[in-house]
Amino acid sequence: MDSSPPILFLPVFTATAEDRTRFLDALREIGRCDTTVLTRIDPNSGEVLISGISSDHLVATFRRITDEYRIPCVSGEPRVRFVETICATATGEGRHFQQTSGRGNYGHVKLRLQPNPRGAGCDFISEITDGRIPREFIASVEMGVREAAQAGILAGCELVDFAATLFDGSCHKTDSNPAAFQIAGSLALKEAASHANPVVLEPIVSVQFVVPGMARREMIADLQSRRGQVTLVERNGADSVRLWAIIPLAEILGYKPQPYVLAYLSWQQKPPRDSGGGEVNVPAPRPRGPAPKTEWSAADPDEDWT
Repeated sequence: MDSSPPILFLPVFTATAEDRTRFLDALREIGRCDTTVLTRIDPNSGEVLISGISSDHLVATFRRITDEYRIPCVSGEPRVRFVETICATATGEGRHFQQTSGRGNYGHVKLRLQPNPRGAGCDFISEITDGRIPREFIASVEMGVREAAQAGILAGCELVDFAATLFDGSCHKTDSNPAAFQIAGSLALKEAASHANPVVLEPIVSVQFVVPGMARREMIADLQSRRGQVTLVERNGADSVRLWAIIPLAEILGYKPQPYVLAYLSWQQKPPRDSGGGEVNVPAPRPRGPAPKTEWSAADPDEDWT
């Protein structure tokens, strides 16, 4: 199995709730054998997004669903998988209290959030040893933390590569329950992450183009304008040249002429777009709904198709 991380998402739509359930079951089965096939429910639109390491990988997964599992569904346009992460350590507190008729709901947690190395994943650690939070509620706190991470902090993208440590909290003798601590864990994660210098990351890839020799200068200039770096140019026969470049995937998804993507290289911080006086460090929310059907296009957090 390729060790590259999933860098693309494909929205898939089913006509009925029964088909959606079968579709999600099929994805779970596929994901047990192929860990790069992740399933994500878009927090804004409710779309089911499946991940892949390349366009061919997405096509192969989709065909398995329609042909092998015989589930009727349609796909939208592939999108770049952006993720979020944190760059600093911070603490956050989550307190959920709701009084309804009869017994109330009470949960209170304090988290310490630290960056993990890139690609190390998300860890949850409990330092509770004195019973301030009963053992049966610790798993609920972790569930709330991981669910909140799925929705992200800045642009609705998944928050990755962090360690969340539960170091304090409190409970109520009669009003505490798992649901209250799950909500409290979610609130604590959001508060801590918002103070931990969160950023949006984008995948960087190496690509190869073959273009007419007379178009070489224009091609190089265009790639540079798209934040690309041309690393090698060599003659390819009498009338064409071969270009190698390193470039953000979002800049060449749907690009004409179609490049050959050689390899995933790294995640890098997506530069903020200065809108002229606004907050340049917080991207706009990610799009809700499929991209226009004109060509394969990236889902850019700076765009909103609603």
